[in-house]
Amino acid sequence: EGAFLVHVTRGKTKYTVAAKSEGTFGDVKGLLQGLCKIRASHQRLIYKGKQREDGETLSGAGAVTSGARMVLMVTEGQHKADEEKEILKEAEQELGGGEERAV
Repeated sequence: EGAFLVHVTRGKTKYTVAAKSEGTFGDVKGLLQGLCKIRASHQRLIYKGKQREDGETLSGAGAVTSGARMVLMVTEGQHKADEEKEILKEAEQELGGGEERAV
């Protein structure tokens, strides 16, 4: 009972999660973590122009209507981690997929 869909946008990427009306913004971050592979601690959810705290309830913010829309922002630390992963991935590809080679 009390489940509804929340639409979350990060840039051009859109995610839809099923949230519970008694849930919190932290719960939504947990659901998003599995979808977008960004740790909840690095996520910032914006709803109605305000960054919401993890413990704040969806019902308290008025975000309990199906189709509620939020924006996902990512902390600077996560951006750097993403860039480092991409650099490592490119380096592995240049070295032949990370295979060990005898010298």
